[in-house]
Amino acid sequence: MDLIKLEQLLIKEKFAVVDGPFGTQLHADEYVDSGVPVIRIKNIGVNHFIADDLRYITEEKFQILKRSAVYPNDILLAKTGATIGKVCLVPKTIKKGLIASSCAKISIDDNKAVPSLVSHFLNTNFCYKQIIGTSVGSTRSTINLSNIRQIKVPDLKIASQKKIASILEACESAIQKRQEANRLTDEFLKSIFLEMFGDPVKNPKKWPVRRFGDIYSSIRYGTGSPPEYQEKGTPFIRATNVKNGTVKSSDMKFISPADSANIEKCKVSYGNLIIVRSGINAGDCALIPQQYDGAYAAYDLIVELPYHSAVFYNHLINSVYGKTMIAPMKRRAGQPHLNAEQIGSLKFSDPPPTEQKKFANIVQKVEKLKQKQRESEIELTNLFNSLMQRAFRGELCRMTIFYMRGK
Repeated sequence: MDLIKLEQLLIKEKFAVVDGPFGTQLHADEYVDSGVPVIRIKNIGVNHFIADDLRYITEEKFQILKRSAVYPNDILLAKTGATIGKVCLVPKTIKKGLIASSCAKISIDDNKAVPSLVSHFLNTNFCYKQIIGTSVGSTRSTINLSNIRQIKVPDLKIASQKKIASILEACESAIQKRQEANRLTDEFLKSIFLEMFGDPVKNPKKWPVRRFGDIYSSIRYGTGSPPEYQEKGTPFIRATNVKNGTVKSSDMKFISPADSANIEKCKVSYGNLIIVRSGINAGDCALIPQQYDGAYAAYDLIVELPYHSAVFYNHLINSVYGKTMIAPMKRRAGQPHLNAEQIGSLKFSDPPPTEQKKFANIVQKVEKLKQKQRESEIELTNLFNSLMQRAFRGELCRMTIFYMRGK
């Protein structure tokens, strides 16, 4: 595969590659409720734009800083910090915006290349290694604008790029539909919860209210001294694995059987709850799924109670109401923190076991559906990655031409 420098694909303008304004040029107190969006590094995902928590500035401020303006189909690159190298496109929903100092903008001439395909190429390991390899800074890595221009990407004819981009976009669209299906499924469970139990703030069904400590059978702490991690072994669940009411396998660590035996009190069982004790996610709760029965918990709290109650309180604690109840407890001068006594003092409604069991049965059925949806999403993601590798090697283009001739 022939390669070409990114600068050969840029529009013929002075600020085709540009970074955001210096911190002294844009202060947090200049943000307003609406206006021109300011895109920060947290808004850049891998091949997707994250619209959460956007900030805004006035049109007047935008005009002062418009050197750093971005428009739809411009490429965004995280140029500094822990997420350096992440790349995505400015979506069409953002008519114009301004990038923060931690970001860079790349404007591609669409007569020379397809911006979405260039964005995909920049997210490959091949390009990421170039970015990391040319970054500077001992404590906080950053890549300068001249080095961004020198990044090499595959050199393909524009007609071939359009065909490849069309295939990748179709695959991406299918992945997004699976993700949307998962989101709607979660919303369905929230609706069922409210329909069955009512708004927990108002408690319209007059369920008895009890201390959580009088509801669960036991609560204990995980280990404050994690054992040495192994490549394989017993799963070791940390706060970073507690996401959206369950345990995520991403970045799961493992410990040896010998170390497991030394921290037996940290062993968790299917249906236990884990509540994050410390840090920004303190208060997040997860139900231990079947696949992590017999795993071990790190620093967090382990709560035992009947399975149907665990399902109910997992949803309640992770709800807006649950977060509101816990928030005042974890405030402290340093890092947010919770202890067993605080969790036990929480006062929650306690519907009859028959109602909790009905809800738990619905959740189990929905989780089976979600698992099938996740498996489909994984298959599509693997297909997308395979297609990207073939596109990078020039094979996808040849396959497309062969297919078209066959028709």
